[in-house]
Amino acid sequence: MILNTYRIITNFLYFPFFIYFLLRMLRKKESLESLKEKNGFYSIKKPPGKLIWINAISIGESLSTLSLIKKISTDFPNSTILLTTSTQSSNKVIRNRKIKNVILQFAPIDIQFVMKKFLNYWKPDICILIESEIWPNLIFHVKKQKIPLILLNARMSEKSFKRWSHIKKISNKLFQEFDLCLVQNEKSKNMFKELGTKNVEYLGNLKFFSEQLPVNLQKLKEFSNQVKGRDILVLASSHFNEEEIFTNVYLELKKKHSNLLFIIVPRHVYRSDQITKMLKKKKMNYKLRSNQEKICPLTDCYLADTFDELGLFYKTSKCVIIGGSFINHGGQNLIEAANFNCPIITGPYMDNFIDIEKIFLNKQSIIKLNNSYDACNKISKILTNQDYTKELKKKLHDLCISEKGKKNIIWSKLKAYLKEI
Repeated sequence: MILNTYRIITNFLYFPFFIYFLLRMLRKKESLESLKEKNGFYSIKKPPGKLIWINAISIGESLSTLSLIKKISTDFPNSTILLTTSTQSSNKVIRNRKIKNVILQFAPIDIQFVMKKFLNYWKPDICILIESEIWPNLIFHVKKQKIPLILLNARMSEKSFKRWSHIKKISNKLFQEFDLCLVQNEKSKNMFKELGTKNVEYLGNLKFFSEQLPVNLQKLKEFSNQVKGRDILVLASSHFNEEEIFTNVYLELKKKHSNLLFIIVPRHVYRSDQITKMLKKKKMNYKLRSNQEKICPLTDCYLADTFDELGLFYKTSKCVIIGGSFINHGGQNLIEAANFNCPIITGPYMDNFIDIEKIFLNKQSIIKLNNSYDACNKISKILTNQDYTKELKKKLHDLCISEKGKKNIIWSKLKAYLKEI
């Protein structure tokens, strides 16, 4: 009854959704391509052979699947991978990777007739959902067509668990449809089981298997020449207010570390104007990467307001501050920085990555602060104490190697299902 109500409501809301997407397109948050594909209109023909559908919504989820995609392409060369994402940024990042044997599309919205249209057009032989993509129409229409359904790197927050628990009948009906559920942590494992999921296992976190972010060697050479002899502090994937918080930290640090360069890599590049206004108020000497402005000895701050270049700044940094963790946002992925053995500082708000952060904290391989007030002392120690920094880097390296070693266990589970399609 509740599921039928969901279908009726979502069908009824299709027109408002369509208007919403049109407005997003006018604001350049959607493209004509994404609008078409999300609504079931496709320009690429389905290739012959087996089709493996992987649905990974965000940048982090999409990047975490790349090593898996390469493994599938190697072991199942006659299959094609259909990778669907929802955001412009994730689509652009994956497109820039130019991965062979992959069709990249925007994910269909969870409205009954759109989902039917998607499945009838692509006819996937297996569906792999990444992390927390629990969409009723998707799940039931996939299973109605007897397509194997896997939830990979699944996670469940307390809030989501309580919400699903209030509708136990529908949650049991939904969650029992998964043929295999591989979770990020033991806590999620227990919650998925409680909601009726069968065949649930915790074997490791897929994000640890992600490859190092790409670094353009020519750009690295040019950038290294500009910053020669300077220590680099990176604020990665920053959000509103964090830039000002750490600009103040930088100004304090500069009193002792005159050669320090502060690099801001905002999570959303459209906030560039907002950030430059703040930097002007603080009387910071800054340069914009989007304008191709060169760093000089007097440059205090470099605003990296470009796309998909975070690897370049991790490669050259002495210390990385994880954005989204010093405001109540939930943090950002610290594994990307760890893959470069960058000394890492996180704030009090890492709720979205709490299990990953816990793994690092247990090995004492990162620094966690309750607020930004202690940041000066910790950053200064990283910049001046070589033994301390060397130890942090070694711990990061050893931890990442250890976690990546779990990849083969997860792959063997997936391979068993892929062999049967």
